[in-house]
Amino acid sequence: MQYVRDNEIMLNIGATATQNLQIDNDWVSFSARFGGKAHDIWIPVGHVLSLFARETGEGMGFELEEYSPDSPVEPEPQTVPAKKGLKLVK
Repeated sequence: MQYVRDNEIMLNIGATATQNLQIDNDWVSFSARFGGKAHDIWIPVGHVLSLFARETGEGMGFELEEYSPDSPVEPEPQTVPAKKGLKLVK
């Protein structure tokens, strides 16, 4: 891949470079153009190594969470809706 160096990729996620930037506890997602083609990007937060400001070079680093495709995915607990106390009366 032409954008990857040392098995890492540096992305500009600034407001002028991306659209629909969303950051939550699990994912960083945005839309961006690479080589003129639009792409939707989803990055697990555990795979973000650092964030920094280009203008100042200041930022922070994070610990990399190793990806293990063999680890079981825990399903989210499903809640059963409680039965309603209303009855249909004709």
